[in-house]
Amino acid sequence: MRVHEVPLPEFRGLLRLDAEGALVPEAAWHWNCDSGARRWSFHVRPDLYAPENGERVTAHRFEDRWRAVSAFPRAGGLPQGQYRALHSWEFVVLLARPDRWFPHRLARSSLTLTSRPRTDPFAALLHPLPAERPSP
Repeated sequence: MRVHEVPLPEFRGLLRLDAEGALVPEAAWHWNCDSGARRWSFHVRPDLYAPENGERVTAHRFEDRWRAVSAFPRAGGLPQGQYRALHSWEFVVLLARPDRWFPHRLARSSLTLTSRPRTDPFAALLHPLPAERPSP
């Protein structure tokens, strides 16, 4: 591991809530919004690396994850809006409606990065194991 590299824990979001409910930076070291609370920018820490492959964690991974999460009903707690990685270290969300509480909602959402599993979690759904028979 190179100096100053921080491995990414198994689950990490852009922000999280501490025990008192206050916002705490996680993968994003800084965030801000426009005056109308519709455009939110999250600045991703450049010192995070994925444990499964050692690759840097960038805003592009959060863009991919938002796309995956928003494909499901209720979007994993994510509001409607547009999202985009402007570059490797900035992830921007343009909300359909102003929302000053968006960072809190984001911290409670399913927008987290996880280590990729070694096996496909959906494989068991497609090819279930045969039911065990009771021993005679």
